[in-house]
Amino acid sequence: MSEKVKYSIIIPTRNGGKYIESTINSILDCKFHDYEIVVSVNFSQDNTLEILEKYNNKIKVVTPPRPLCMAKHYEWCLTKVVGDWVTILGDDDAVMPFFFQELERLTKISNKEKINAISFKRAYYFWVEDGVTFDGKHVLFDGKKKDKIISTRKLIIQILSGGKSHYHLPQLYTNNLIRKKLLDEIKIKYKDFEPRMETC
Repeated sequence: MSEKVKYSIIIPTRNGGKYIESTINSILDCKFHDYEIVVSVNFSQDNTLEILEKYNNKIKVVTPPRPLCMAKHYEWCLTKVVGDWVTILGDDDAVMPFFFQELERLTKISNKEKINAISFKRAYYFWVEDGVTFDGKHVLFDGKKKDKIISTRKLIIQILSGGKSHYHLPQLYTNNLIRKKLLDEIKIKYKDFEPRMETC
């Protein structure tokens, strides 16, 4: 079994070789050590595996036993991590240089307040080679440190009544972290539930 770490960052990918180096390097450049990067290669037909070879023991590379649809692939990836906190990062996304510094601050609050999910605003950016044009602005980022503890029960009511979007809920993707203990509890509670998702 892998050594215990505080954070697990999952990067699920299928034919993501074009961007995945930038994604991985954005994490490694943070100069923090209490984490693991788990890259799950979902039967890519490009050069993704060749690119990943250069990272040796810096990342963990896994491959599902058969090609999986996205949601099923995400579920499978969750069985491969050992961190106390988990997030999924897109293979064309990145983290900010102060990512772990902020996580350390927020998880300290979360431990004190017994909070199981952390959400923060995304910084939006686009790959220029994808043909996106701009009026001189490339990144939208709100770096204001205004922490709020939110009741997800109240938030769900607001969403169901049309007052807010479901994007306001904690998600296991990019700008959110979920405590692995909570994910394990959910899995045990709903062990008889198997969503109907076929392989691709």
